[in-house]
Amino acid sequence: YDGDGDQDVIILVEYEPMTISEDPKNLMEVRLYRNRPELKEFVLDTDRMSILNRNSWNCTIQEVMEHMEDVDHQILLNVLTDAIEE
Repeated sequence: YDGDGDQDVIILVEYEPMTISEDPKNLMEVRLYRNRPELKEFVLDTDRMSILNRNSWNCTIQEVMEHMEDVDHQILLNVLTDAIEE
């Protein structure tokens, strides 16, 4: 998903809310794991996950992939904003 050519993992999680609400629909969450083959491990990609989940871009793999460029732009904007504030 991150364009580096390595095989990454995208997991879509659907679960029931813990509390009873007027809207009984299940909640969705995306989990992203970047492949780091040089270390033989996968790393949880919390920055991208947070943006995708916050914007509810987490219902299908296609939706996740369609918004990956938006996510990368938001990450860059956050980095620049943080640099200006320092």
